[in-house]
Amino acid sequence: MNPTGLVPTLQEGDFTLWESNVIIRYLCAQYAPDSPLWPLEPRVRANIDRWMDAQQTVLNRPMSAVFWGLVRTPADKRDMTAIAAAITETARAWGMIEPLLAKQAYIAGDTFTLADIPWGVHAHRWFGMDYLGLDRPDFPSVRAWYDRLCARPAYQEHIVACPIS
Repeated sequence: MNPTGLVPTLQEGDFTLWESNVIIRYLCAQYAPDSPLWPLEPRVRANIDRWMDAQQTVLNRPMSAVFWGLVRTPADKRDMTAIAAAITETARAWGMIEPLLAKQAYIAGDTFTLADIPWGVHAHRWFGMDYLGLDRPDFPSVRAWYDRLCARPAYQEHIVACPIS
């Protein structure tokens, strides 16, 4: 169904869609077109899209390297130099949103939007790996945002309930 061989993939009848951020944009446009999750005003929507795309371009790769390197790789096979570099690059991505979240409750403004969803999945992994004792910068505004996400029932059910493994 997905030529990349990855998940997620959405299938509705004969319509197949892949790429997670595209899927959530589609779901919002199709089933909640007037939703504040992805407002119609072009500049507001563009700001949300910018942060969704930034998640893919600046956070996804290094965060995945940290996760796979520390959680999915046996300790004796870990490349700690590569993992340390990935932690540094991941911290740089979190550092991009730290000043935003010091001024506003969510990534794209004062309300929860689609921009918070892809970053929020990674936040759960980032903070969920605390037990590993990672040497990483403290981002108090990102942590406060993550705590706000954790208070949301849907985030609790679909993200927090999933173990970091």
